[in-house]
Amino acid sequence: MENKKSNKRNSTLDNFVISSKKPRDENINLNIISNPPSSSSSSTMTNALTCSSSSSSSITTNTLTCSSSSDNSSTCFIGTDATNLTLNIEYSSPKSSSTTYPTDVSRASEDLPSQPRLAIYPIDKENRSFQKKWYSDHPWMEYSIKLDSVFCYFCRHFSQGGTPTRTQRDAFTTSGFNNWKRALARNRGFDRHVTCQTHIISSANFLQYQSCKKSNTSVLCILDKSRAEQIRINRSKLIKISSAILLCARQLIALRGHNETINSTNRGNLIEILKWSAKTDPLARAVLDECAGNATYLSHQIQNELLNIMANQIRDKIAEKLRGHVYVLLADEATDVSHNKQLSICLRLVDDQYEIQEFFMGFVRLFQFDTVSLAKELSDFLIQHNISFTECIIAQCYDGASVMAGQHNGVQAILQQNFMPRAIYICYSWHENSVEIGIIDLIKDRENRHKRERRKEKKNKFRKSKCK
Repeated sequence: MENKKSNKRNSTLDNFVISSKKPRDENINLNIISNPPSSSSSSTMTNALTCSSSSSSSITTNTLTCSSSSDNSSTCFIGTDATNLTLNIEYSSPKSSSTTYPTDVSRASEDLPSQPRLAIYPIDKENRSFQKKWYSDHPWMEYSIKLDSVFCYFCRHFSQGGTPTRTQRDAFTTSGFNNWKRALARNRGFDRHVTCQTHIISSANFLQYQSCKKSNTSVLCILDKSRAEQIRINRSKLIKISSAILLCARQLIALRGHNETINSTNRGNLIEILKWSAKTDPLARAVLDECAGNATYLSHQIQNELLNIMANQIRDKIAEKLRGHVYVLLADEATDVSHNKQLSICLRLVDDQYEIQEFFMGFVRLFQFDTVSLAKELSDFLIQHNISFTECIIAQCYDGASVMAGQHNGVQAILQQNFMPRAIYICYSWHENSVEIGIIDLIKDRENRHKRERRKEKKNKFRKSKCK
């Protein structure tokens, strides 16, 4: 009896080997083999332990030698004075975060839940199997024949964030649930899953999805309707602003004021007209009070852009009138109040009622004043506004400066040689309604207009005296 106790004491381990924690979902198999050295016919003791990631094991030894193989298994040789232990550690690598579902369940939210109704379902070791009547009690359930497991259709496709998070994953969203013994147990199986927060949120998302699908009011449709309504409101506001700008342009009054701040007593003609209209017009009130700070459409850039759009529309109508009619091109250089050189362009024609009409087409800002540049500006302007000058123009009228009237290298010569072979040159001074006189009112204020008229009278007197 004492010999047995002494042998037992000798086989006691002096120290413990503490296993480190392995990652989650990691299975570790420990095979411990004890070989007493004193016995010739060695007896083998095998103890198999399976440790989860939350468990920890302790084994004592004085020396520890480990070797690992390529198949993710490790063997540790533990030596003591009493015994030799061989520790075989086998573990599988952690599962990938991406879940692979069987091919016989739904793949997307547009698919219906996979609920095959079989005559006989596979029976497990406990003589239990899946029951098809569970479909009616749990509409979220879908069954995989390949895995003999059930999945949650709601949690797989309608969980918050699109995919289940780490805390949301369970058998119903990852590998499938097939513990039929606990399927209907209280606080276990189906009952535990339907009461979790993830399933409740997913069920609500599914019901909302079904409601939107039936009424054809998806999130995209709602956003599109809201966006279309906002576009309609913005267009109405822009039309209101454009009408006020057009009124100022027709009356030849300035749009802006010196001080357009809220505290100013005179914020300019445009804003003052809108303020006056806002007393009776809700749309004008919305333009001033309800527009976003970065989308008021009242800045000078927007005003100029709207004026240019209106001018282009007028030019398009003029170009329509010119089709099928011969006309004369009139152009002259002028300096505006900002001391910038601009080329004014007018067109003169005889309409279907045999009445002479003259249209002012606009200004072209000049940066170069040589003959080639001026001729290019004129031709580009007509082409830009779809005015055909190759066949219709019968005359061109400029001033008598050499750069315009030069017989060989003047603007009239370049245009006649390259664009308008039938357009003869007529000196500006011979034209009674000169372009300069016609456009001077547009670039000078009323005070300078009287000075211009006096200069015109002197000019006429000088011409008469010269003729005599």
